[in-house]
Amino acid sequence: MSFPDFMFREENRIPSAQQNTPDIEGYYYTANDGSQMAFWIYKADRVSTEHSHEYDEYTLNETGI
Repeated sequence: MSFPDFMFREENRIPSAQQNTPDIEGYYYTANDGSQMAFWIYKADRVSTEHSHEYDEYTLNETGI
């Protein structure tokens, strides 16, 4: 199973230069109230560089095909 095609629109893609982890694919969405959601696709094991944000961040990790 894959995400629906609309989740992979080019205008929602996070540029690789803004990623804290090499060789991953990222996309984001901004809701009407300004809140955001982002997701990343890792095609191999990676280690993210340490970083911080001025906002809360929650993560959910899933493994699958």
